[in-house]
Parts: sequence; structure tokens; C-alpha cells
Amino acid sequence: MLPSKKVKQECSREAVKLAALLKAEILSNKPDYRITQLQERKWTLAADRMLRIDKRKFEEAWELIRWVQKDEFWSRNVLCMDTLRKKFDQLSLNARPKIKAQPSSVALPADYVPVSEQIKREQRQASAVTQ
Repeated sequence: MLPSKKVKQECSREAVKLAALLKAEILSNKPDYRITQLQERKWTLAADRMLRIDKRKFEEAWELIRWVQKDEFWSRNVLCMDTLRKKFDQLSLNARPKIKAQPSSVALPADYVPVSEQIKREQRQASAVTQ
């Protein structure tokens, strides 16, 4: 029997947006917090799994990220998408009465480039160097 090959799957735009939101919210709490591109990619994958496998709703995840990063306790304990994914139900129960009172829009940083675009740029640069 042949080993199965993992098929690289593109992450959804919603997953990219959730990862970007988490980054923006963390940086709004602590502007010098170090977030690498690799971490962002992992966050995007975790967000994609949360939406696709766990069947979480984008809007609910968006609001939960915003609530978590405004909460005094959870903002210090949820600093990656994997933690958000694992604690999603617990966080939702804690946030339920408070989420409805928050406004629903937050702007991404003006210089934000989606992780998928960063990967494409890196691939173009690598192929240009090899040619």
C-alpha cells in the first residue's frame, strides 16, 4: 500500500482574515509583540481547520477574537489561533452576554499583506534567484 500524500490545500479567505484580525488585536494590546510570518501561516491553517473541520461560523469566530483580546484575563492567555480553536466553546460561553454589546468592525493595518500573497512573493523571489 502506498503512503498517502498530503494535498496542500489553499486556506480560505475567511481563515486569512481571522489570522489577520488576531494579529491586529494582539498588536493593539502590545504593539511590540513579536509575531513571525511562520506563526501567521500556522494561525491561518488553524483558522481554516476551525472553519472547515470544526464547522465554526466566521462571524462568531471574528467576534470571539475581538472579545478575547479585549478581555483582561483571556487577552493574556489566547495568543495564538490554536488556543482559540481548543478553547472555542469555553470562550463562547464566557463571551456570550458581552459580544452583543461590542461594535462589529475593526480595521486591519493599512500595510497588511495576506499570508497567501507573502508566500507567492517568496516563491517568485526564489524562482527569480534560481533562474
